[in-house]
Amino acid sequence: MIDDTSMHTKRRVLSDVAKLYDPTGVLAPVVVLAKLFIQDLWKAGLPWDAELPAELLNTWLIFRNSLQDISRLRIPRWLGIRVGSLVHLHGFCDASSKAYASVVYVQTIDNSGTLRTVLVSAKSKIAPIKDVTIPRLELCGAHLLTKTLDNVRKALDLQDAPSDCASRGLSPALLAEHHLWWTGPTCIHRGVGCTMSLPALTEEEEQLSIAESRPVSIFVSRADYQWIMTSTKDKRTPLVEKFSKLSRLLNTTVWLRRWLQERCSFSRRAAMGVTSARSTSTRIVGRSQIIALNPFLDTDGILRVGGRLTNTDLDEAHRHQIIIPRGALAYLLVSDAHTRCLHGGIQQMLQFLRQRFWLIGARAQVKSFIWTCTTCRRYLQILQRQQMASLPKERVLVAPPFSRSGLDYCGPFHVRVGMHRATPTTKTYAAIFVCMASRAVHIELAEDLSTQAFIDVYDRFISRRGICTTLYSDNGTQFVGANCQMQEDLRNWVATYAQQHLAAEACLNSRPLIALYDDPEGGIALTPGDFLIGRPLNCRPDPPLPEAPENRLRYWQRLQKMLEHFWRRWQSEYLQTLQTRNKWTRAEPNVQRGDIVLIRGENLPPSVWRMGRVIDVHPGSDGLVRTVTIEYNANQRSSNGIPIKQRCQRPVQKLCRLTGPAEELLNREGSAGQDVQDLSTLECSPVHN
Repeated sequence: MIDDTSMHTKRRVLSDVAKLYDPTGVLAPVVVLAKLFIQDLWKAGLPWDAELPAELLNTWLIFRNSLQDISRLRIPRWLGIRVGSLVHLHGFCDASSKAYASVVYVQTIDNSGTLRTVLVSAKSKIAPIKDVTIPRLELCGAHLLTKTLDNVRKALDLQDAPSDCASRGLSPALLAEHHLWWTGPTCIHRGVGCTMSLPALTEEEEQLSIAESRPVSIFVSRADYQWIMTSTKDKRTPLVEKFSKLSRLLNTTVWLRRWLQERCSFSRRAAMGVTSARSTSTRIVGRSQIIALNPFLDTDGILRVGGRLTNTDLDEAHRHQIIIPRGALAYLLVSDAHTRCLHGGIQQMLQFLRQRFWLIGARAQVKSFIWTCTTCRRYLQILQRQQMASLPKERVLVAPPFSRSGLDYCGPFHVRVGMHRATPTTKTYAAIFVCMASRAVHIELAEDLSTQAFIDVYDRFISRRGICTTLYSDNGTQFVGANCQMQEDLRNWVATYAQQHLAAEACLNSRPLIALYDDPEGGIALTPGDFLIGRPLNCRPDPPLPEAPENRLRYWQRLQKMLEHFWRRWQSEYLQTLQTRNKWTRAEPNVQRGDIVLIRGENLPPSVWRMGRVIDVHPGSDGLVRTVTIEYNANQRSSNGIPIKQRCQRPVQKLCRLTGPAEELLNREGSAGQDVQDLSTLECSPVHN
């Protein structure tokens, strides 16, 4: 039971009501009273933690104290369904000015004829605060009943409906003895042939029904489309859908007209399927897409735009364009306009089309066509995008400077060697090494883009910064060549005297430069390795220093503590600035194998970008593809004249997707369908919509 000593607030009432666990709805008449009380609290506008007023508090205490009567209820769990039993579902719904509800019973008849009716489920909802008429709430109750069961036979009896109990409310004491709620109305106990009738409406209900009535306009029309059909086995396809170019359709139509005039009834608009209609009414429904065009039928039965330009001096075709619905013909007209406008934009194509035709949804069709045109996509430079990946561990872990670095070239720079004016300039490049952790920069001058020039640059770099654990590059030819050459040199070197040389070098660079102190507190000897990498080469890294005042640390320990302080600030201050994504914030659909793409050239116009096919994708740990392998035709050809295939890896940001693996490149000069070969498969067929 609820603690009487606690203050009764709106928050407390909601908490107590939420404890009424009734998943099947058998306690719906009780729960609906709690819902109505919560609605009264909401109407009163009380704060969450303010004590209830005296009137509301008295109502709540009466209801709360009556909840102990729920323990008297005994709910049977068996529905009476046996093997061979006849089962019926009976549903009821009702509404009052306060709430509406639905209740469902299961009726079983066993082999001996014994009939049993049991409550299965019930749902109740309170009416909104805004006044709603009873008929509308009754409809809400019917809708609630249909949602309670997927397939239920609806029967309505407003005089003796058990859903009245849940829509009007019952106390727990009355609910325990309420026979109507637990067993249903008496009509469902009479047998299977139970019939129910709708009660007569009162005068007030009839007035409300008339007030809520809405006029309904019905437009009955019949549109006849006469098409030339082509048959292939069991499939019949209109001729207009067999072509992807309007000129070929027109030429074929002109040729077929001569052949079909002697064989079947044929009209001028039959081949292209121009809209015609015979309507039984001159009214058009308000939701029609052509109501604003004021359409009319001309003498040939073609639907045209009436519009408001009747009094202009334009010719007939410009004043009253032919209305073309969505479909194959509209697509061919848009395709032809796109070609005639030299791949023009949306406004230019719409202006060209509306000289003779008025396409339904023309702007959307034109925009969709431009988006799928491979030529337009090439020049629009619509590049792929993908959500920015998480930072690699090399960027977020503490490491010695330049132990994990990135490398790239910039330039070229023209350098003159010597002081003479006549000395020719030499093209050089700057090699930029960037520390992945601290973002420190080291710049070296590269004589050219050769492998040997980069090896010289790398030698100078490691002489000052130490050997890199990991070095990242863009796989330039000089980097790949240097990697192969250094690996070969390393294998040859290790096979001869590497171990002895490394040990000797480490010992020499770790030898003390000054005499050692006899005193244990005298300090650590200074070695050449301290100048090279900050510690002796044959020494392991120092452990973190304990938290102690600086005056108790040695000079070397103070330097180490200062270095650790820098890295702690790097972790707490700098790393947090890398948390957000400044661009590429959303995950996009992945590039798939088989996609046709354009490879962006940095200094090249889109007309000369290479076209290739994606043959492999490289998803990251989050499943998003940011790098792909592309196969494309090189400039060289084999002895048979076939272009040589080459492969490369590119990020998706440098790709312009043209088509997917299941699509084909749009060929504006050819036909996407079959050519008509057998005239015996052609027929004139009316299609009624």
